[in-house]
Amino acid sequence: MLIEIDAALLRIATRFAHWFQRWTGRTSFFLAKCGVMLWALECLIDLFNHYLTPIPGLPTMATFETVFTIVIILVAIARCTLLDKADAAIRAGARVLPAYVMVTRNSSAWWIRLLFVAMSLLTLPMVVIAAFVPYALIIMLRHSGMFGITAFEYFIMVDPLPPGVSKVRQWVASWTGRPRPIEGTT
Repeated sequence: MLIEIDAALLRIATRFAHWFQRWTGRTSFFLAKCGVMLWALECLIDLFNHYLTPIPGLPTMATFETVFTIVIILVAIARCTLLDKADAAIRAGARVLPAYVMVTRNSSAWWIRLLFVAMSLLTLPMVVIAAFVPYALIIMLRHSGMFGITAFEYFIMVDPLPPGVSKVRQWVASWTGRPRPIEGTT
């Protein structure tokens, strides 16, 4: 049953990533990197809160937890550099994902992804409650890092679509294309 939940979440992530790629031209690997950035932002907020003036209502992280989180973020960033190379290969017209992308994926780790989903759901009330307290944006960002790592783990599993012109680029190109003739002057 848990594997089916993971598969359903992966289908949702795939649909969203493909829709996003059709509109913007950015692959699921870009979305995965955005998730890592959100998680790194959470870690930076924790570091500033711990070593600078603490923000009222925001718990400070233990030093061990901060170091552990930084190590995991560095591993995720290393995985993102491999995804950057794969993104470049896709834009160059590669039909098959490079072998090093398969190293960054771990399809047998469905339980890790579901663990991140569960932890994200546990932090959801903090994100909602934080909207009503002082320093709301900082506290919301502090508690949204788990959503970032969850997004990272799901979006690296999505196979990108073949390269194509995004709808946003088509729309911009329609503005910069050759001018249309004015009616009655031809």
